Amino acid sequence: MKFKKIKELHETILEALDWAPVENEFSNKHCTRLAIQNCGKSIDEDVEISFEIPQKALLSLNEFPQFEDRTITYLLNHYDMSSLFGINSTEEYDEYSKSLRNQKDKHTPLNHILPEYVPNYNKEDFITELKNIFCYSLYPKEDNYIIKLQVNYIKHNTTVAFPTILFIKEHVEEITYKITSKHNPNITKGVLKVQSYSL
Repeated sequence: MKFKKIKELHETILEALDWAPVENEFSNKHCTRLAIQNCGKSIDEDVEISFEIPQKALLSLNEFPQFEDRTITYLLNHYDMSSLFGINSTEEYDEYSKSLRNQKDKHTPLNHILPEYVPNYNKEDFITELKNIFCYSLYPKEDNYIIKLQVNYIKHNTTVAFPTILFIKEHVEEITYKITSKHNPNITKGVLKVQSYSL
């Protein structure tokens, strides 16, 4: 029994040491969660959301923390990146994957491809995995980023979360957006007022 407890403690310490670099890098980062709602009486498809954020305020994938290969291997073998950075379903909204109509569009995490095989990963693997879940298109425009997101399908009276949180480096007061879709001939435009809780 003592040996079992010591072994469990050893494994817990190793787990904490592997997780520590991730905790250190993200513990002081702030983020926002966004969602889109279909208030209409019928489904909508091929929805494109375009919104604008100052470049100095958005943490892009190029600015993500740089981890050692050991930490990357630990992360990709033990976690689905969607579980770390994604927005899970609640009673108020569905997660982004519920809006994907085709199985081929759904991302399969690296650690679920060959369950019996424990591979080593590197920085390129980590960036590739992040790009798969942070599936936004990013376009610089003067001092801002234009960010675009495609949502395949939204059922009527349903809210769908964006695929991931967005890391914010400094407070944003408002976000301008534009929405187009297959079943709405009009372009929907507006401004989101951002309320900060801890920045």
